[in-house]
Formats: sequence, C-alpha cells, structure tokens
Amino acid sequence: MNQKDLLLRLLKIAEQFNMDQKDLPSLLVKTTILSLKYIPRRHVFEALFPDQYADWELIERCPPNTNPLGDTEPWLELLALLEWPSMQDKDTEHSHPPLAQIKAALRANNLDLPGWTTACRVLILQLIQGLQSMHATEQLTARSLSRNTRENTVHFLASLCDTKHTPETYAHTLTHILSPQHLHINTQLLAYTMSIINAQREERRLNLRLKSLQMASLRPRLRDKLKTSLLTEHNREQVDSKLGTWDSYTGFCHTHRFPNNLSDRVKRQLYFLAAQNTWEWQPHVSRLIKFKDVETRVQERPVTQPDSAILHWVIDSLSMDGKPPFPEMMAFKARCFASFPVVYTQRLTITQIFRLYVAAYQPQSVWKDVWKAQIGIISPQIVRDCEAFVSANPFAGERVVEAMVG
Repeated sequence: MNQKDLLLRLLKIAEQFNMDQKDLPSLLVKTTILSLKYIPRRHVFEALFPDQYADWELIERCPPNTNPLGDTEPWLELLALLEWPSMQDKDTEHSHPPLAQIKAALRANNLDLPGWTTACRVLILQLIQGLQSMHATEQLTARSLSRNTRENTVHFLASLCDTKHTPETYAHTLTHILSPQHLHINTQLLAYTMSIINAQREERRLNLRLKSLQMASLRPRLRDKLKTSLLTEHNREQVDSKLGTWDSYTGFCHTHRFPNNLSDRVKRQLYFLAAQNTWEWQPHVSRLIKFKDVETRVQERPVTQPDSAILHWVIDSLSMDGKPPFPEMMAFKARCFASFPVVYTQRLTITQIFRLYVAAYQPQSVWKDVWKAQIGIISPQIVRDCEAFVSANPFAGERVVEAMVG
C-alpha cells in the first residue's frame, strides 16, 4: 500500500462516519481513535475534538474485532506520518506508565530508537482492533531498524505481560500523545498526496469525456443518439425563447443572461432554488450570486417544470461533511424509513439521509424520480410516508443552503 491508497481509505471512512474531510491531519487522528479497543473511544475523541462530530451510532454498530482502515499494512503507512519529537522523558515516564513500560521493554530487547516515536507507535498498534500484536510490532520494528526482529519481538511482548493497566490509564496516555502539542504530522506529504489524487480524478473525468465524444463520433448509433439529444435540448431552448419560459436548464441560463465567469455549479444551484415550491428560497439567492440584477430576475421567475436530472445533480453534491444531524432530518428518518429493511437503514450514512430528506421536498411532479435516482428504492408506503411528512413539517431550507454554499 502507498500513501495515495491510504488517503483514499481515510476519505471513505470520513464520508461513512460523517467526519470532516478537509482537515486531513485531524482525520488521521480521528481514524486512529475510532479503531481503538479496550478504552472509551468516545471519551478520547471528545477530549481531543470537543467541537467536531462523528456518527457514533454507526461507529458502534461496526463488527467487533475489526477496524475501518484494515490490516497491518495501512496502519504502518499511517503511523509513518506520525512522530513525537517534543515529548519530555521525565514527565512522560512518571505520568504515563503504559508508555514508560513499552519504552523500557523496547530498550531491554534492543528494539528502541532515540525519542518516543517508536514507543508511541507500538502502543497504538497494540490497541488497534483486529491487529495481531506480534505481526504488527515485528513489521514496525523490522522496517524502522532494517533487520530481522522476530526473536526480539517475542521477548518484548512477553515482558509486557507482567503489568496490566486500566482502560482509563490507557485513555489518559493516548489523549496525551495524540494531542496537537505533542504529535507531529507530516502535513506536506498529505497535501502532496491529495494534490495527486485530485489531479488523477480530473484526468479521469476528462478522459471519460473524450472517450464518450470519440465513441459518439465513430459509431453511427451513438452519433445519432447524441445528435437527437442535442437537437431535443436545442428545441427546448427554442420553445423557451418563443414562449418566454425558462423551465429547461438551457433556457433558464439563456433567459437570465448569467455572467460568463459564473461556474456551471452555481448556475445549477440557482436552477435548483428556482424550482423549489415547498419553502421560501428567494432570500437565499444572494448567498450564491452577488449580481443584484441577476438575483432579482431569478427571484421573480420560478421554474414550474423542472428538469429532474439537474435537481438530482445538485442534491448528489450535498454533504454533511462533519456537521451534526439537525432535528428535522432525524424526525424524517424516524418517520419515513419504517418500510425499509432494518439492516439497510442501519447502514445509511447521515449524508445519505440528508440527500433523501431534500429529495422528498422536491416538486410533486419530479420528487419520486429524484428519490429513485438517489437510492433506487421506492414503494407505495414510502410515497405515503414521505408525502405525509412533507405536508406536516416545514423544510429546513437554511441547512440546505449552508451545504450548497459549503
């Protein structure tokens, strides 16, 4: 495994448990805390990140003896990014017995290096769920010392069996070593790796776009299909122009004469707002665009026959991204998922619930299509539950606009 694969796994974990994906150094520490055993994980998490959120209900449903990151190899890659260069010897030995014991045992078995980095890494590996202490410690020491450490590791682990510590003691020590004043994270390597991931994603998107254009130009059926699709969109634009309407996305953009430097993302978000008919969206237009004349035109001309594909695109781009769930969304989950299989609802992330909540409040003519595009499951009972909920509960529009603005 390399650093790119590790970072992709971390981003997937952040999305699954609704943790902030932008702060990569904190994400490393949070993933470590979520994977610990024998200690009160939530207590350590809240001590280090008092103002940040994670979906503990979903975390505690994970199978025992497993961790979200995987086996030994990704953990060794993660620990390679963590160092402890500023910890004081005397204070650490007296205040944190588990770490002092590991340090002494490493020194006695010729496995130690200067500083506390090796001892801290060994302590974390021993407390990760689903890892074999023997294999993980051997791999860590063999790589750091560049020699065979199997026999030394056996003696090292045997010497640790003499003294046990309470979960509270371990929690206190881990809070100490994972705190920002002691832990040093290689942020430059993280930023460099993330730039590679973003560049590869953009290259993949452009290649797929180029390939689709090549296929459409070389194969008659696809060429004709593309021509028909473009002709249909052109016809819709012409109809919009003649009738003075703006229901199609192309006609919407043409009618409002958006500035050339306005991104397609913002245009789609404005179209999404203009299509809403279950809540007062007009005051929020100014948060997306600062041109007063365009803002006024969008506010005065709602979309009456919206394109469900554009609505789905905007909803699919929404994310909670480390934000706690709000009461309206949790009430929606409690009321509208009764007909879903229990196993399925237990695996739904907060972001998925949020997107379904927004989909249920779309215009009556398209909300079922948008819902199916999000989840692929719909039934008469789901329709009845959602429509009854929407008619009885006001929409949390402010939350949606916050997610759109980012």
